Amino acid sequence: MEADWALFVEILVQRPVKRSTLFLPSILSQEDLEHMQRMAQSHFDHIMAVLREMPRSMLLVIRNLNTIRAIIKDHGNTVDRYGIMARSAIRGAHQDDPAVRGVHGVLKAWWTRCHYDYCVWREKVTHSLRIMVAIATLRVMQLLGKAPSMEEIKAFAAAEEKRLDRV
Repeated sequence: MEADWALFVEILVQRPVKRSTLFLPSILSQEDLEHMQRMAQSHFDHIMAVLREMPRSMLLVIRNLNTIRAIIKDHGNTVDRYGIMARSAIRGAHQDDPAVRGVHGVLKAWWTRCHYDYCVWREKVTHSLRIMVAIATLRVMQLLGKAPSMEEIKAFAAAEEKRLDRV
């Protein structure tokens, strides 16, 4: 049964969800793209069965998500839609359970959201520190003549970004 929900989530977000971090990148890496193609090929019949069993209103939600995804891409991926969905899921998980209504439920939902926000913040700080260390290391290597110039690196990064956009 675990494979069913994992497959559904990957269909919904159109990204591999088993990751070492909370971050879901907006651009698929080549490895992620190959994973999604393998999953689609090997589970095609199961995916179609799940989609046929799904209520029509859910299919409409998925189509709307695809539309929103395309609009956001056209505007430069400025919205953290996964973060918004996670916060909404946290809020919804604690709203409908009669056992946790009232002050206890509000506090539990607040604590869960605080924990989620802290994990995201910690991951962003860790990522920023790694980037700063990498840039500092690169500059030292450039001073020693062991690395290409920043202009060459930026040109390479821009070319790779264009290549990934075509995929």
